[in-house]
Amino acid sequence: MHRGFVVIWRKIQNTSFYRDSVAFHLAIHLVLKANHEAKTIVFNGQLLQIERGQCVCGRDVLAFDLGVNSSLITRKLKILQNLGFINVKSNNRYSVITVLNYDTYQDIKTKDEQPIGQPIGQQTNSQRTADRTQTTIQPLITIKNKMFKPPTVEEVTVFCQQRNSPVIPTAFIDFYASKGWMVGKNKMKDWKAACRNAEAWDRWKNNSGDNGKDSGRWKAL
Repeated sequence: MHRGFVVIWRKIQNTSFYRDSVAFHLAIHLVLKANHEAKTIVFNGQLLQIERGQCVCGRDVLAFDLGVNSSLITRKLKILQNLGFINVKSNNRYSVITVLNYDTYQDIKTKDEQPIGQPIGQQTNSQRTADRTQTTIQPLITIKNKMFKPPTVEEVTVFCQQRNSPVIPTAFIDFYASKGWMVGKNKMKDWKAACRNAEAWDRWKNNSGDNGKDSGRWKAL
């Protein structure tokens, strides 16, 4: 577990949790703990099959490893899960945490496209998995770019907390849901941009002391 290395891509700086020191520390810690290959382990007298990119742990262990309290770990795990960085499946004894897209970022290749440390001509399990799923991944990306999906209250809450935003998530959801998620005459394309616009309007209104008619629609926000 303590040998070898993992890859940290520079674009992790663009994630919404990069400035959250605990969430970022937790994310890197989970990447370091994740299995680089599938294996069977014995946990509490039970055989468990742990796949590549997964680890078995509990919040108390994670809290000890990171030097924070377990309730904070629970909140940060929820943030990372809502943002699509991990998936968590728990029972009353342990949690299996999967680092999503682990293969995408950990399969380093040399100039001849051969994964480092892999014998020439031998295909890794992650490569075979990637080959099988490649045809389904691209359509999903295309659909995501074309279709707007209204956010959940949890997603807006996480976004507002990270920005220290004055916007009230439930009011934001109710306001745009009542309008069919329309911005003027157009269908909303980016709810995060709308949220930033709402908080900018709120701060401008408070700084200017404006109480005009248009400001009334944001009082709930």
